[in-house]
Amino acid sequence: MFDAGVDSPLGAVLGLIRSVVAGVEVDGLEPRDAALVVEECAEAERLLGALRVSAAATLSDEALWRREGFRSTSDANQDGVQDGHGGWERDRRHGDG
Repeated sequence: MFDAGVDSPLGAVLGLIRSVVAGVEVDGLEPRDAALVVEECAEAERLLGALRVSAAATLSDEALWRREGFRSTSDANQDGVQDGHGGWERDRRHGDG
């Protein structure tokens, strides 16, 4: 079983990523270092994307997205954000919050 939320392993990784992103001064990167950052970011995107797709499949199976008021898992992925407690928070652009 995987625990989700702020105190989860993924939550810890996200905190680390946020601090790394905040600390990188891209204007000061040498081209070789910039290329490595691009490669590492692409790998992180692939890995996290694979996890997101797998988790979204669970949402589809459980129809949680429908109970939360989204039209599809795609809408939940685009418009919803984790509220820090494992739930979906609706995007305020749609006038729902």
